[in-house]
Amino acid sequence: MKMNTLLLVLGITCLHVTVGFKSFKPLSYIQLPTSLNSNSEVFGGLDLKASEGAAYDPVNSILYVIGSTSHLMHAIDIIDPANPVRLFKHRFTIGEGVPQAIDVCRGEIAVALSAQTDTNEGHVRFYRTYTRGSGATDVVQIGYVAVGSHPQDIKYTPDCRRVVVTNEGSAGKDEGGAYIDPEGSVTIIEDERTGNPSVQQVDFLKYNVEQPNFDMRIRTPSLYIPKSVYNGDTTVAQDLEPERITISSDGRTAWVTLQENNAIASVDIRNGTVTSVIPLPRKNWQNIGVDVSDRDGGVHRRTYPGLQSLRQPGAIAEFEIGSTKFLVTADAGGIKQYTAAQHGFTWSDSAVAKTIAAQIANANLKINASDDEFLGRLLISTVDGKNAFTGLYSHLEMFGGRGFSIWDTNNPAAPVYDTDGTHEIYMEGFYKPVFNTDYVKATAAYTSPEMNRDFASEFQGAHVSAIDVANDNGTVLLVAGTWSYWHVVSVHGGHEYRSACPTV
Repeated sequence: MKMNTLLLVLGITCLHVTVGFKSFKPLSYIQLPTSLNSNSEVFGGLDLKASEGAAYDPVNSILYVIGSTSHLMHAIDIIDPANPVRLFKHRFTIGEGVPQAIDVCRGEIAVALSAQTDTNEGHVRFYRTYTRGSGATDVVQIGYVAVGSHPQDIKYTPDCRRVVVTNEGSAGKDEGGAYIDPEGSVTIIEDERTGNPSVQQVDFLKYNVEQPNFDMRIRTPSLYIPKSVYNGDTTVAQDLEPERITISSDGRTAWVTLQENNAIASVDIRNGTVTSVIPLPRKNWQNIGVDVSDRDGGVHRRTYPGLQSLRQPGAIAEFEIGSTKFLVTADAGGIKQYTAAQHGFTWSDSAVAKTIAAQIANANLKINASDDEFLGRLLISTVDGKNAFTGLYSHLEMFGGRGFSIWDTNNPAAPVYDTDGTHEIYMEGFYKPVFNTDYVKATAAYTSPEMNRDFASEFQGAHVSAIDVANDNGTVLLVAGTWSYWHVVSVHGGHEYRSACPTV
């Protein structure tokens, strides 16, 4: 099997792009159990999160992989990548929690675990890494600390002295079945190797003071839940849900994505404070072609005056060109959704465009939103673009930027580079059989990516769900993955690259 990959070369100064097409062969494959039955490993099944997260120990060439439903951590020897060997597994107990994220640094493993009741506090557990040739059959725990509700991501600082954890604080029910919305937070753990760690809980409480005026430009969808649906009060700090982290090369700043809030937070690691919450600008599709329908008979990228999108980044990474630091964000998108089973009431900040077409002020936008072949099937925000006095939508905002963006950390008001609509262009040209494909859990057992082609057009399209960067002898390599294919991007400073697309 081959993985088709697009190679982009970006010049940060002029932002000219060279596009090439590459094919990579996977070196190997290893299957992980989805659960244990009387200590016997059970394999098979779909969407069972047997590999929720992974971290690599370069000293011993060991890959550690956690499974959130299996409650397992696997140590995989990849000194020969063509022949990986699973050395052993570590099982987390019910009391220890559900593994959500993992990182490795200088002989130590840190695993973030949420509680069985997700609204309760989570924990980070620390282990010694496996030493090659030791014959060990499990990892040894060296300590643990409490963190916030539903830890979502975890990263060591470059010097391995501190660990930063994002606590999403997802709303849900407590043990008694009552609705609760924990505050989002960031935990900074310092000097845990000495056995006497210092733990700082970084909150967003200072942003509650502006809450009554809604003038902070921070998107807070849960504050729009009608009193007829939920009669309680929600604060900005409860609505903010820290998701993914990247840490600056000097170890002083953590950049944290607030996906549903369409923002990025800057956290001062040494002082344990939130420096700023940066609302991200909307993306305008007036002059960028995009396919937003699964009922248009194929691939049809159209421009729509009055259509914008919330970028809503999930994954994030930092890199440097000279003395300038940049962030790259995977603008995946994310909706807020409440269900009777999980929360005790039903509400969402989204709706299908056709259902609100009568409330659109612009005549042409209303016509497009009324037609399933155009905007009618698109999932849009019900709390953005709407005039609070007239109740009419001046424009529509969909979820996710359908690509990735690059930001100058000194001036993040607007991206210095955006993929615009190129993901769909390249996907159609190089990987058309799975253009905007989607995973549908209910039918996954008897369908394929090819059969689900175009299904995601009405949701978030070719949304980027993973991103990472590395420096190879002065060249920054950026890898961005969607559900269908991967981008490999080479970023240079001070050079100009003109567009060129070879014949495949």
